[in-house]
Amino acid sequence: MAETTDPALEAGDLPAVSVVIPTFGRPDRVSRAIDSVLAQTYARIEVVVVDDNPLGSEDQSITELSLRPYIDCQQIRYITRRSNGGGSAARNTGFDAGSGSLVTFLDDDDVYLPEKVEKQVQHMLAYGLDVSLCHMVLSENGAVVESPLAFARGANLADFIVDGNTFTPMIMVRRKVLTEAGGFPETPRFQDHLLMIKLLETGAKTGILDEALFIHDNHSGTRISLSKRSLEGYRNKHAFELRNMGRLNPGQRRSVLFRHATVGMKIARAEDGLLAGLGLLPAAVSNLGAPNDLVTVAKTIYNIVLRPNKSF
Repeated sequence: MAETTDPALEAGDLPAVSVVIPTFGRPDRVSRAIDSVLAQTYARIEVVVVDDNPLGSEDQSITELSLRPYIDCQQIRYITRRSNGGGSAARNTGFDAGSGSLVTFLDDDDVYLPEKVEKQVQHMLAYGLDVSLCHMVLSENGAVVESPLAFARGANLADFIVDGNTFTPMIMVRRKVLTEAGGFPETPRFQDHLLMIKLLETGAKTGILDEALFIHDNHSGTRISLSKRSLEGYRNKHAFELRNMGRLNPGQRRSVLFRHATVGMKIARAEDGLLAGLGLLPAAVSNLGAPNDLVTVAKTIYNIVLRPNKSF
């Protein structure tokens, strides 16, 4: 069980918050993200920008030049990495460099709403939380998109494994708990999902604040779909979930194993061909539970047979 005491909080002080912003390949966007943090209503914030572009590369040079006014005015801490390490490594670099007793994150193409940090700090203090999750506004081409992905779900480990949803900027966490969990795991995809599993495994007291506090820009940039990196991410996600099967009741286990089987059919089809994909069909059928599971199986078969290049 994670500790719930924090000397700064016990003394009645408002805690300092480290906001970690990793950036890679988006020198034209990161300033917008930084400005949204500098405009927060909460005063005790340090902004840690981690440039994950290879040191000396064109993108790194352009990023540093564009951020020079913030650096010179000491509005941000700007940290360069020697080589591109990916989102997990960059966020861990920023977390290690920060000093706030609370830590939260922002992607370089997203923006905070003005009260994001203040409201999550208040949420944590009011309920004695180790982790606060908030919702988000999902935007596509400037228009708000209605989607279940906009809502954080899963305040305990079982619920999160069965139907959890979190994006990294949704998370505010006490530094001590993030340290205990070991930071972000190394994975090319589902970094936020796997981090939440690690946090919940520590017994972190987690609450969901029923407000959308940042804007996630679902732009048309590079997306991972059926690439090797994406499939590796799915395998990592499944491994983290499987190691917690003993904490689920039989119905929850069946639900998770059914999902693993249907996703596994797509992975096997992508890597080893149609017969390998169909080879996991018995595992899916043996874990049928929800009323629409048969429909899911039928759609999965249809896709791996007729649309093998369709992303997940």
